[in-house]
Amino acid sequence: MEVLTYNQYKQKRYSRLVLVAILEPLIFHPFVVWSAIRGNFDLLRKHNGWGEMTRQGFATEKKI
Repeated sequence: MEVLTYNQYKQKRYSRLVLVAILEPLIFHPFVVWSAIRGNFDLLRKHNGWGEMTRQGFATEKKI
């Protein structure tokens, strides 16, 4: 396994890794926090955004 993963980065493109490491806390993390806050706010208001969902098996026909 070590032989397969040793030279994973054949070219020296560490700058792309550094860029992603810098942008992740600025773009991805705020989105996750915003989604969690919004979800908790909807939970407190008892807002059911998904609506009614009925279970369907694989063998039943879809009713359109």
